[in-house]
Amino acid sequence: MITKMQINRQQLTTLLQKLIFVTFNLLFFLTPFIFTWMNQELFEFSKMLFVYFITIILLALWSMRMLTEKRLILKRSKFDYFILAFLASQVISTIFSLHQRTSWFGYYTRFNGGLLSTLSYIALYYVFVSNIKKNQLKAIYHSLFLSALMVSLYAIPEHFGHSPSCYIVAKRFDVSCWVQDVQNRVFATFGQPNWLAAFLISIIPLNIDKLLQEKKHANRLYLLIVLIVSVMALLFTKSRSGMLGLAGGLGFYAVCQILINGHKCRQKIFKLAGIVVMIGGLALIIGTPYTPQLTEIMKGKTTVAPEVSTTNETTEIRVGGTPSEEIRKIVWQGAIKVWQRYPIFGSGVETFAYSYYLDRPVAHNLVSEWDFLYNKAHNELLNYLANSGLVGLLSYLALFGAIFYFAFKHFLANKNDSELPAILAGMIAMFISNFFGFSTVVTNVLLFGFFAMIILEEKNTKADDYLENKKIDKKENLSNNEYYIYPLIIIIALFLISKVFSIWQADYLFTKGQNAFSAGDYQTGLTNIQAAIKKSPQEALFYDELGNDYAQLSIAFANEQQSTAAAQLAQAAIDKNRQAIELNPVHLNFYKSQARIYIRLGQLDARMYAYAKQALEKAITLAPTDAKLYYNLALVLEIMGEKEASIQTMEYAISIKDNYLQARNELARMYLNAGDLIKAREQYRYSLEKIAPNDQGIKEKLKIVEASLSGQILPKTD
Repeated sequence: MITKMQINRQQLTTLLQKLIFVTFNLLFFLTPFIFTWMNQELFEFSKMLFVYFITIILLALWSMRMLTEKRLILKRSKFDYFILAFLASQVISTIFSLHQRTSWFGYYTRFNGGLLSTLSYIALYYVFVSNIKKNQLKAIYHSLFLSALMVSLYAIPEHFGHSPSCYIVAKRFDVSCWVQDVQNRVFATFGQPNWLAAFLISIIPLNIDKLLQEKKHANRLYLLIVLIVSVMALLFTKSRSGMLGLAGGLGFYAVCQILINGHKCRQKIFKLAGIVVMIGGLALIIGTPYTPQLTEIMKGKTTVAPEVSTTNETTEIRVGGTPSEEIRKIVWQGAIKVWQRYPIFGSGVETFAYSYYLDRPVAHNLVSEWDFLYNKAHNELLNYLANSGLVGLLSYLALFGAIFYFAFKHFLANKNDSELPAILAGMIAMFISNFFGFSTVVTNVLLFGFFAMIILEEKNTKADDYLENKKIDKKENLSNNEYYIYPLIIIIALFLISKVFSIWQADYLFTKGQNAFSAGDYQTGLTNIQAAIKKSPQEALFYDELGNDYAQLSIAFANEQQSTAAAQLAQAAIDKNRQAIELNPVHLNFYKSQARIYIRLGQLDARMYAYAKQALEKAITLAPTDAKLYYNLALVLEIMGEKEASIQTMEYAISIKDNYLQARNELARMYLNAGDLIKAREQYRYSLEKIAPNDQGIKEKLKIVEASLSGQILPKTD
């Protein structure tokens, strides 16, 4: 006779508590390191999916613990209503969103900020406060310190031209694998210097606090090393927002230390002053975004170059790109206009990439990143305001403010709780950094983690007592019926994990397909993209890419005189693009793709240009200040024989982007074809005087025009 294995209830709940504790340590330690080189987006995408994976595991363990203890284990606090209000604002914004799928998952490849991610962060908060004990926080803090140390050691070699990522990916210990100038501004496993800086400045105050408290020499030395290495990595990011955030956080922490110690313990204040002096010394040696490094000061240099975009997409913009603060101001103006159109609940969670372009300021045409897609407002508060409206912003500020207020109030009443000001200082640093940027997966994990830590750090909380009440009979075993529920929980968790993996796998196949197609392996490329669609049939981007690939192949087959195959591929291209637009009718890029497809297919059938015109006109209704749309529309109109309209459209393109070199060249050509040499000369002269003074091609064309105007005859040049 087969009997069931007897499982002791007390032993099982102890095991589950340990697993929850270990899993949280893994979450805080590992999340910063997660990145892949096989996906569309190397950093945030995989980090977010990892958080989903951990959240599912923790929810499963929490459910099994409640089943084991036969009670609801849910730590309530005074902040629940603020959390509920914030969540409600995101749910309502999603319901009324321009595109609900985007609001649910977040903008594709980022995902952070979507309603699903918010649900995950809130779930992590409740699992934490309901299962972690106050005496376990020390280990979690040290997981954060170890993570900061390892990430910083990963980042520092990049400053000296050696990226560990390049060695992992390409087996070359240099920085040649990155398009970004990682040697100038390091980013380690975060993908962006400001994101790395936001992570470090959130932890540094807690690091300093533990260093001041620690009594063992070996532990103090370790914490000092963590601090020095973290500050060095922060300085190598050259992040202005990071340095401002750290200054704000440490300023708050210093005030709290004075309130704690006053005249009773000057030694601790002197130690803090010494740490600040050490940080200042490192800043002097290495330099900051505001001050040159010591060697440059000794050479007489007293200023630093402004923080600029690391891209250099066109020859029209000065080398180095537009200062980031100028770009931010423009995007912020657009974000406020979006809010004015959607004042209450916003345009929808994470729909900024769709709503911004209708209100995109004309000035955006004049920055170095003028033709980039912006899916964030580059200001966390304006991001909430545009996406979730006044309700979303106020609920976010209320949540943040309530946590901060009650924690600080508790600190003033119980000044021995020194971790509280350190955590609050980290939150302030993060808040300031996000004001000039936006939250990431890591900072949101930290933020909701800090919320939970504050709850547990409060002396008056009954969290520990709550977790220990209703003691379980140490001799009691699980009942027969319960043996069937645990596997069910595990099956549900595995099912959800498989869904998360399926999202990653779809993106992996899509990226693999793109790369194969670009390399000329068309069959492999198409096969992988089609497989990605099967994995994620609602992802519009996959159809859009497939449509573009079909259009490209259609031209290739036509050139090989395979007219039947070319016609079939042309129709397939049109169909796939239409599917993309049906799935997401508010994404500007899909209409640009549609126009591009019809322009390509116009080589086979001139009737396609009329459809290209319609696509561009639709795109212009979504982005009326995008100069490139008018430029392409002008070329299409010219092909269709609408000469006057094409010239007027091209003139409008340069009126909203006066440094548009390519458009001015095309406009000059149009004037020449129309016989207006004087206007053609004006365009060439403007280009040489204002945009590209060393362009030899324009100089030659100008000579020809001037010679024609003076009656001379010169040979034509290309």
